[in-house]
Amino acid sequence: MIAETSQKAGRKKCQICGFTLLEVVIALLILSTVLTSSLQLVHRYADQRITMQDRIAANQVAWNRLMERYQIAENWIPANGLGALRIRGVDEESDRNWQWELKIEEAAGQNLSRYKVEVYSQNSGDSEAKLAVFMVDREY
Repeated sequence: MIAETSQKAGRKKCQICGFTLLEVVIALLILSTVLTSSLQLVHRYADQRITMQDRIAANQVAWNRLMERYQIAENWIPANGLGALRIRGVDEESDRNWQWELKIEEAAGQNLSRYKVEVYSQNSGDSEAKLAVFMVDREY
C-alpha cells in the first residue's frame, strides 16, 4: 500500500492505492472454491483407487477358484477329498478375507457345465466379483 500526496487546487489529498474489502472477499471466495473442489477431486481419486484394489483382489480369488476347477477337470491335480471340491469358502487376498461361492449348472451340451463364482467381502453382503466359465467335464 502506497500513500501518495498530491496537490490539486491548493489542497492536499491522500490517495491510498490497494484493494477494497469487497475485492478481497471475492478473491477469497474464489480461492476457497478452487481449493474445495481440488480436495474433493483428490478424495474421489483415493476412493476409486481403494475400490479398484478391492475389485482386483476379488477377481483374483474368483479366478483362482475357477482355475482350480479347470485343473481338476483336466486331471492336472487329483480331486481327492472334499477340500478340492468345495463350493463355499474363505480365501485371503491382499490382506483381506473374501468369502466365495461356486455354483455349477448344467449347460446345453453333453458334459458341458457352467461354473459361476461370486466373491463377497466379509464386511458387506454385496458381491465384489462375479465370474463364469463353461467347461467340459471329461471322463477318462
